[in-house]
Amino acid sequence: MGLIYSIQIIPGTPTEGEENEEESYRDDEVLVNTRIEGQIIIDMTLTTPACPAADYLPNAARESVQIMYPNYEVILNLIREPTWTVAMIKDEDLKKMFE
Repeated sequence: MGLIYSIQIIPGTPTEGEENEEESYRDDEVLVNTRIEGQIIIDMTLTTPACPAADYLPNAARESVQIMYPNYEVILNLIREPTWTVAMIKDEDLKKMFE
């Protein structure tokens, strides 16, 4: 299981003269905008260092965000410290998990 520690959305600020520039290309008659509008930085961890989905989850998380925000650079940091424990779950959230 993957757990998100934080998500930061950092809008890009165009440099002088960049506001009106079009950065796009045609892909099978579809106009694709390639301008990067900012960054999304995700800090996540896995429930255990030996997580069987360690090869899959970080890429799946990054790709899922990239689909929703195609003009943002998505940076995913896999955080190993602090090691995740059940004690990090708030009591009210833990109760909701078992309702």
